[in-house]
Formats: sequence, C-alpha cells, structure tokens
Amino acid sequence: MIIRSDPKVKNQIFDQEQGDDYEDTTDYSDQFPDDDIKYSISTPQSFLEKLQSASLFTTMREAHKYTIQSSTITQTQKEITVQTRLAVVDWIFRVVDRVRYSRETFFNSIAVLDHVLSKISLTKQNIQLYAATCLWISAKLYETKNRELNIFTAVCQNQYQQDDFTKTEMDIITCLEGCIEYPTPQIFIQALLIDTDLKDCEKLCNFFLDISLSVGDFDEIPAHLVAAAAIVVSATSIDKYCPMIKLLTIIHYTDQASLLKVARSLVDVAHSIVEKNVGGIFAFYAKDSHDYLANAVKKATEYLQNAVH
Repeated sequence: MIIRSDPKVKNQIFDQEQGDDYEDTTDYSDQFPDDDIKYSISTPQSFLEKLQSASLFTTMREAHKYTIQSSTITQTQKEITVQTRLAVVDWIFRVVDRVRYSRETFFNSIAVLDHVLSKISLTKQNIQLYAATCLWISAKLYETKNRELNIFTAVCQNQYQQDDFTKTEMDIITCLEGCIEYPTPQIFIQALLIDTDLKDCEKLCNFFLDISLSVGDFDEIPAHLVAAAAIVVSATSIDKYCPMIKLLTIIHYTDQASLLKVARSLVDVAHSIVEKNVGGIFAFYAKDSHDYLANAVKKATEYLQNAVH
C-alpha cells in the first residue's frame, strides 16, 4: 500500500524543484537539542578503521549485487523524473546537514530510496514521505540521537502524521524484503584514503561522492569503484600524486580504463553543478570558495583528458 498525502497540501520538495533559489527557512530550532552547535554533516571517526580488511573485502565482493540499472527506475516511475529525484536528494542533503546526521546516514538513505524507486511507482504527492522515511530508517541504523519521529514530521512541515511514517516504513521493508542497509561509496572511502595516504583529499572526495548521488547513473556502478574514482579525481584536482596501481590493488580491480571512465563521469557531473551554481550540495561546499571548486574540477578534467590520450 502506498501512503498518499493530501494533494491540497503544498509539498516543499517541489517548491525546490521549481527553481534553484529554493531555501528552507522553516525554524526547526525547538525540535533539536544542542541549538548552540553549528550544524554540519559529520563523519564518525574510525568507522572503517575498526573494520577488518577481510570484512571490507567481503563487502566489496558483494557490492555489485546491489547495483541498480538507471533504466529500471525510469521504467518503474511514471511521475518521478530525473529532476524530481535530484530535488529529493538535495532536500535530504539539507535535512542531514540541518540535523547533523552522519554521511553514512545520508548515503544509505539515498540507497534505500533508489531501491524503492526501482520497485514501487511513487507520485509527487508521496515521494517526500517515502524520502523522509528512508532517512528515518537510516538514522535508526547509524545515529544515536535525533531519531525521534517528531523531527521528521517537523522537517516535512507537518504534512504527515507519525502513523504515516510507520506505515510507510513497513511498506519499504516489505518491498525491499528486509534489506535496508547497502554498500555505499561512503563505506569504503575512509579506508581507501588511509591506505593511499590521501587523507588530506577527504573534503574534495566528499564533494565528488555527494554530487554522484545527484544522478542515478552511479547506481549502476559498484560502490567501491565510485569511491576509488572520487579519490582519483580529488587527488589530481589538487596536484597530488594518485597511486593508481595501489588503489586498483586495494579494491581488487584490474581495469584501469574503467576506473578512469567512472572518474571522468564524476568530473562531468561536478562541472555541470559548479557551472550552474545549483543545489544544496553545491552551496554547502561552495560557501568557502566557489573558485576553489571550479579550479579543482578544471585540474581534474585536464588530468583525465591526458590520461585517456
């Protein structure tokens, strides 16, 4: 059963979809503790450092099983377009930033949503409910606080009741046959940065990984390959040596050309976003320096052009 919201209720995701200047000005301050803390997307320390290499390799080996053909989503959805999905991803990003959730929560929520989109036809009236519920499910997996349902009713401007969320949660769990946690690029990135001695590229890696979620094409690529491509792009964009052979060895991959192809796709998406100055993800990273991002994308583009030739 698909839970539908009242069609007369204004849906804030599609306020955003109508224009690039969308900004959520709702005051949620009474919904969250620690109001004096500056909210930002946080990364739990040593999340991957505590994983044994054998376990990480097993996850890599299984990652291809959870890829999704973008055509599957297109064929399943009647109302939800590529632009709609982009607006939803951007909205989730803003909520994650505001509520100070981890990057693992962000990435898993998008993975859950995309798997739902590949199986259930949603509408513009219920997509926000499903997106928020995917985020709630992921928050319960990765977060230790700010998991209460009143937070999610608040960020949806009270369009939905708590019962709507619990019913939708059951719909999602049933649809996905209980699989609500997926291998994402974020799972691999910390270990890869450490093993390649490129921790100082982390912020740029985060940017390229985040913008990879803005298009469904990367759902078709195993998560560890996307993570490796982000490292290639990030290292070369700041003139750092990227140990390509070592990186390929770590992810147990032999096709360097395919890795470079994924890296080029990341740069193409980044170039489009930086050039158009759109979206919450871009705004988050460009608040320090737009020129820094533009130059990073330019350098990565030049490197990949030379690498291909």
